[in-house]
Amino acid sequence: MKNLHSLLPFLLVSAVLILAAAGCSGGTSGQGKLPGAPAPDKTNGTCGENLTWTYDPKSKTLEISGTGPMVTPERFMWSNYTIKKLLISEGVTSIADEAFYSNRALSGSLELPSTLEKIGAFAFYGCSGITGELNLPDAVAEVGDYAFERCTGLTALRLSKGLRRIGDEAFQDCSSIASQLEFPDGLESIGRSGFYHCEALYGDLLLPDSLTSMGSYCFAGCGFDGKLRLSAGLSEIPYNAFSYCENFTGDLVIPDGVRAIGEKAFAGCGFDGVLKLGAET
Repeated sequence: MKNLHSLLPFLLVSAVLILAAAGCSGGTSGQGKLPGAPAPDKTNGTCGENLTWTYDPKSKTLEISGTGPMVTPERFMWSNYTIKKLLISEGVTSIADEAFYSNRALSGSLELPSTLEKIGAFAFYGCSGITGELNLPDAVAEVGDYAFERCTGLTALRLSKGLRRIGDEAFQDCSSIASQLEFPDGLESIGRSGFYHCEALYGDLLLPDSLTSMGSYCFAGCGFDGKLRLSAGLSEIPYNAFSYCENFTGDLVIPDGVRAIGEKAFAGCGFDGVLKLGAET
């Protein structure tokens, strides 16, 4: 049985976020209206120095066009809009923080422009209506904290070749992503609970040697059913990093540079080979 006491802080944080996402009653499109979110009666505006947006209420299409980073004038910019088609044009380089936060009426596949470099914190948090494969363009270097948390409609994930940072809880509870993750060379950090409870992930988990930082609960509760290869760049494996990844196979090899292993880092894991400790462990 999982240690609920050790998970309690994270469960409490998640509960607060769920309540915030629920907001107050009386919103449009069958979802709660979020405090501070613009009413969905506006149909156009600016969202950056060189970016504009238009919304067609009939087709439920939101189009963002122009060049450069997205800067929304208000929090939860499009959280209360019913969006059946989201068009983000080539030239857009970032998605603003909280842009579509908890918009359960945003539906269909999410297609991102090849020019995109950064996805902000909470950008698509709780957008459970997004479905299919999430393909991160190769220019994306950062996926912000909580960016895709609780996007339960996603069924596959392809990470970008230029990815450097994955934020805290970036993909937490994306429980339907049935993919083998391929992390790019050059990835430097994965935040706390980055892939926590992504139970449909499968295959090997091969972490590139460029990875130097991992947060606690990073891959806890994931469904990998192959081998684990740890990065040679790690000096520490944080607590509960891989806890209850019950289907891992093969040996557990700790790299030579690892000097500390946190409590329950591998609790409940299913390795069926041998344990090989590194020179500094």
